[in-house]
Amino acid sequence: MVAPSSDEAPPSADPVRVPDRSIESHRSAVDALIDRAVGRTSRAVRYDWRRSPVQVGVIGALPAELNNYDALTAGIFARIPTRFVYYELALSYVWVSGSDSSERLALTPYRQPARPSHVQLDFAVGVPLAEGVITPMPGALPAAQLVFSAVGQLRYLIHPGAWDGLTVTEGLKALVAGKLSDKELGNLESDRLPGMQLDPARYALWAGFNTDVYFQSGFFFAQKTIFAVPLLAPATDTALFFGFELSVTAGFSF
Repeated sequence: MVAPSSDEAPPSADPVRVPDRSIESHRSAVDALIDRAVGRTSRAVRYDWRRSPVQVGVIGALPAELNNYDALTAGIFARIPTRFVYYELALSYVWVSGSDSSERLALTPYRQPARPSHVQLDFAVGVPLAEGVITPMPGALPAAQLVFSAVGQLRYLIHPGAWDGLTVTEGLKALVAGKLSDKELGNLESDRLPGMQLDPARYALWAGFNTDVYFQSGFFFAQKTIFAVPLLAPATDTALFFGFELSVTAGFSF
């Protein structure tokens, strides 16, 4: 073994390295970067309806209840989207007419619960369940954003003729009462169709599903199917425990 010569200096120790923290605030963990990338690619968006401050449009609907009367609804609505839900307020008029069956029923002592023509105010909350880009047929139509939502809806029924002759106090009570008073029902006797028993409910709950299709221009149309939920029946004395409504809406998202 050869010993090192005395004139060779031992190797010097490495200097201590100080970590560069000048860009520390701009760094992100790998897991966070992966989550961001997956989130962006898993939700394909053709039209971001959540960025719209307000949406407005028109409504056409065919309501059906457990009676033999025909009804047709038309109105307007406004919708305010948020990140997780959207809120909708609609005002519409319902035309109610008789049918051959209701006219035949009027010849008997029996009556069917129903409502004459009226105005209704709806407040709805929609929760998107699924959404994504779709390619319509035919191929000439542009790609669109489809949103499938669950909807809960509170309906307020307005019978203008029922308020005739009411005092201010009676009118204020009528605005919030769950059912029509005897005086209001009496005022509606002239509007009652043959064979109709006036239903006293002023409020109703509905629930169902809504499907919106948004185009890049902001135009959209929707189809909504809702069913009556008789949770308020004890407070409204309604006899219409079941109802079905199919509606189509079209509007523009600003």
